[in-house]
Amino acid sequence: MGAVIAAVSKYRVDNVPLLLQPLFVLYGYGVGLVQFAYSCLIHWTCRIRYEGQDALPADRNCIYAVWHGDLQGYFCVFLRHRQHTWIMHPSWHLKPVQICMRLCGIDRIILGSSGHGGREAAERLIRELREGRWSGIAPDGPAGPPRVAKRGVGHIAAQTGVPIVPLRFTLSRALQLPTWDCKRLPLPFSTITVRFGRPIGVDAGNFDAAMSELNDAL
Repeated sequence: MGAVIAAVSKYRVDNVPLLLQPLFVLYGYGVGLVQFAYSCLIHWTCRIRYEGQDALPADRNCIYAVWHGDLQGYFCVFLRHRQHTWIMHPSWHLKPVQICMRLCGIDRIILGSSGHGGREAAERLIRELREGRWSGIAPDGPAGPPRVAKRGVGHIAAQTGVPIVPLRFTLSRALQLPTWDCKRLPLPFSTITVRFGRPIGVDAGNFDAAMSELNDAL
């Protein structure tokens, strides 16, 4: 079994062999549709409260920042996106996540992460942000440590001039999974409160202070 997992782990969502494609497509779309259906169920059965939304700049794009463990809550709240480009870890097992993101309207997904073409992915995202597109980043992803913001999001913000908007999620009822990020799944008929933090501009002069503010705001 370990040998099978090791053999499969080398594949990305974009290079699964043709022989495995039928199972891969079935897995990706099957689980992805279930994940999107869950997001819709939570969105339409829960009370969603927004706080601090008036702090968003009205005339420009932003980078939303959310802890990795709250990403499912994010997609339950924000079902529709326009002009969004996100970076996603390329591992094959995340195909359902890619499908769910597409169904939520994220029309450009860049494959990459630390050790997997992350620098090239960041450079492409920088170009997209400079063109006025939006993005969302889990600054503690893809493998932690949890709730500690890595510096990559700060470098992207500094090179584009696009502010980071921290999003904090409070869930009245949720299922917490035993994963590295302590992933939280909102339960139906609960209350989800989304707090929009103050947009954080990053440059060479305030980099460390901005990263500390981001960590505190999340």
